[in-house]
Amino acid sequence: MKKLFLVVVALAFAVSLATEASAAKMAGPAKSVEQARAAASGGAVGPGKQAKPAKKAVAGKRTKRRQITGVVKEIDESAGTLTVQGRKGSVSLKAGEKGKLAKIQVGDKVFVNYTGDTASSVRKIAAGKVAAGKK
Repeated sequence: MKKLFLVVVALAFAVSLATEASAAKMAGPAKSVEQARAAASGGAVGPGKQAKPAKKAVAGKRTKRRQITGVVKEIDESAGTLTVQGRKGSVSLKAGEKGKLAKIQVGDKVFVNYTGDTASSVRKIAAGKVAAGKK
C-alpha cells in the first residue's frame, strides 16, 4: 500500500513539473517587472518618456468620438492641454475651451469625451462617486 501511495505521489509530481515546463515554454521569455508594468499600462509615461498623443484623423474619414476615465498627469493652462492616464495608456488632449481646465488639477480623477486630439468635455469625478463605484 505504501509503495502504491509513493508511486501516485511521484506521478503527480512529474505531471506538475511537465505542466509547469510547458506553460513556461508557451509564455515565452521572462520579462522584468519594469517591462511587464510598461506592457500592462500601454507604455506608461515615466521619467524621460513622452505621453502618446491622441490618434489623428485620416483625411476623408470621420473622426470617432472617444471617452477616457483616468487621472490627470499634466496640465498646461497656457496652451490649454492636459494629459490623462487611463487603463490603456496616456492621452494628450487640447481643451476645446481653456476655461474647462480651471477647476481641474494634477492628480484629479476625470471623465473626458474627446474627438481626435480635442476634448469636448472634461468632468472631475467626485471622491464619493469613485468609492461608491468600487463596491
